[in-house]
Amino acid sequence: MILIYCRTGNRTGQTFTRMTEMGFVKVYDLANGITRWGALGYPVCVERLGEEHTCVGRYQEPGAGT
Repeated sequence: MILIYCRTGNRTGQTFTRMTEMGFVKVYDLANGITRWGALGYPVCVERLGEEHTCVGRYQEPGAGT
């Protein structure tokens, strides 16, 4: 499985198309980019790759249960 994302979703939309044309089958594009993801209240981990941190697990959908 491959998850692709960029800041606004424009570049990953193009990349998603190319990857599926190349035969990749489990490719997922984060629609509207990481900026929109954060604006919706979903968590964004900003720790350095390879560092120990607590940005793991499942998160409740914003607005759920309210």
